[in-house]
Amino acid sequence: VIHADKEAMSLPFDRCVPAMLDLIHQDVFGEASVIKEVQNVEKRLVKEAMGSKSLDSLEIIARSILFKPSLVSIPATEPYPGFFHASPVHALVTPLLKRLRDPDVAPSTIGKVKDCLNRIALGFS
Repeated sequence: VIHADKEAMSLPFDRCVPAMLDLIHQDVFGEASVIKEVQNVEKRLVKEAMGSKSLDSLEIIARSILFKPSLVSIPATEPYPGFFHASPVHALVTPLLKRLRDPDVAPSTIGKVKDCLNRIALGFS
């Protein structure tokens, strides 16, 4: 089912959510996360370089988007007219749920997904 909503289509921030989430997922689950975990064991002196603001970013994004979970997808006008992308709510939650569906999901990944979902829920509230 594809629903379009003029109010949602007019919010440029909502259209940027998938790109921002790509960066956040790379930070939380990707190679950057592994490097931080290894270097965290070494106890670096510069703690700012080791920190991650990705969970904070998830909460801020969840607070800032138009919350319409019933909006399944939004038509993309730029740069791919005729294509559809997920609503911002779905763009936030769906990739995390997909990680949990993996039969070989690691316990550390489950913990990270839980932290991400908790911060998203805080942002929605």
